[in-house]
Amino acid sequence: MKFEPREFTWEEVEFLGDTSHGRSYAEIARLFGERFGSQISKYHIVKILKRLGIKKNTIHARRYTEAEIRFIKRISPGRSYAEIARLFGERFNPPITNVQVKIFCARHGLRTGFVRRLSKGCVAYNRRPIGTERVKMGRVEVKLAEGVWKNRLAILWERANGEIPEGHMVIPADRDMHNMAPDNLLLVSLAELAFMNSNGLYSTDPNMTRLGHAMAKMRIIASKRAREEFKVSSYSVHKMKEEKRLKREGRDGKDTHVQA
Repeated sequence: MKFEPREFTWEEVEFLGDTSHGRSYAEIARLFGERFGSQISKYHIVKILKRLGIKKNTIHARRYTEAEIRFIKRISPGRSYAEIARLFGERFNPPITNVQVKIFCARHGLRTGFVRRLSKGCVAYNRRPIGTERVKMGRVEVKLAEGVWKNRLAILWERANGEIPEGHMVIPADRDMHNMAPDNLLLVSLAELAFMNSNGLYSTDPNMTRLGHAMAKMRIIASKRAREEFKVSSYSVHKMKEEKRLKREGRDGKDTHVQA
């Protein structure tokens, strides 16, 4: 069926703007057909939204009647955005989303005062006990306390060697985050790891990684010494220039005194 462009009423445009956010094209087409009694496919909805400049991921402003504004202001205290949207949809049409309720409250300076709290003795359904392990960004982490997770590699290294120095971290010598053998743990500074990564010295071969770590150490030490020597030489040059300037000023002052 060929889509024939037509003029849309303000009510239809407003409906599309209010219902398009967060919904699929098929769902928008279904809701549009139920509201206005005209069958339209999801492919036509794509063309309509594009022609009208309506984006699915954009919340379009809604024109509220005085009755709707009074209703939201009356029911908002102590209620969540989801509950306000549900009550609004039961009384008015078209319904509004949670995000639209949030925008309405912000524009009208409304504070619902709703705070989601767990009753005393209740435990969140997704709360994990201490000692739980999880994999995050390829690393195995262990829960030590509420909101505190630590890399398992670091825990194992500290058990054998003590606290990890500041600015350092523990890495697996073979790049396998799940290989936690003691001889596979390698303590490196952040600067050393950056040098190893940028120069391809962090290998899946543990021996090559250790060699790369030694090279990174030597390079960083050499760079540090070079910077210190540069500072000393720069200070010496500056001091020599300052002495020459003082001598020149002293000589010029002496000549002036003699002439006088």
